[in-house]
Amino acid sequence: MYHQLKTQIMERMEVLQEIIQKKEKEIKKLQQGNIRASKHGKGFQYYLRSDSSDKNGTYLPKSEKRKIEQMIQHEYDEKVIKAAKQEKDLLTRLDRIYDTGAIESIYEKLPQGKQTLVNPVTETDAQFIQRWEKIQFKKLEFQSDAPEYYSNKGERMRSKSEIIIANLLEQLNIPYIYEFPLTLDGNVTVHPDFTLINVRNRRLIYWEHLGMLDDEDYLNNAMAKIRRYEDNGYYLGEQLLITGESNTKPLDIKHVKKKVLHIMEK
Repeated sequence: MYHQLKTQIMERMEVLQEIIQKKEKEIKKLQQGNIRASKHGKGFQYYLRSDSSDKNGTYLPKSEKRKIEQMIQHEYDEKVIKAAKQEKDLLTRLDRIYDTGAIESIYEKLPQGKQTLVNPVTETDAQFIQRWEKIQFKKLEFQSDAPEYYSNKGERMRSKSEIIIANLLEQLNIPYIYEFPLTLDGNVTVHPDFTLINVRNRRLIYWEHLGMLDDEDYLNNAMAKIRRYEDNGYYLGEQLLITGESNTKPLDIKHVKKKVLHIMEK
């Protein structure tokens, strides 16, 4: 949660800075004036006030429409810039608080010898990962004549491509569980090849690798599988990651790395 809030703060500050820069540039081209709008029939009439003490103002005819629009836009942009700067200042102060005194950071900054003797009020990322990776479940069995492939972590997997993917995830420090069961509507249980955890927002991502895309029956089943995921709210590019290969198009690990890093940034 701590890292997620930090990320959200930084993203919002970037948006605010873009707004400030855009409006400060645009406002220089606008005519300034204090406009009063008065309801008149089905429309409005506009009056230009000379100063704050001028409560009525001088009537501006419709021929001055462009002038009226510019003055009102100037007023709006001025308020937007002020509000954006105020919010940015508040977020800057909040960001400093998280850097120096966030509850989560207090535990993380303790010496390891003290951490082991403390029960933190919130679960750290390391504790969360450790608990998640220790979840017990019934693993799918291998056929007796199935070839044996093992990842760098010593896990047995069903294909060389899955070994490559598993080793990539380990290299990127992305926690995963191999063939972790997921129950879908209708009490249907599937076993995604990999279930990843986005530690920043504690979000699960399901990864299916399709290894025989040049086989028509396999491809049809794969399309049905993707549809089943999305029918259950796991949409491609959000909580569902799909990679594939065929005899003529082998696994492109560089492309796979880009895809997994992209989905983990969300």
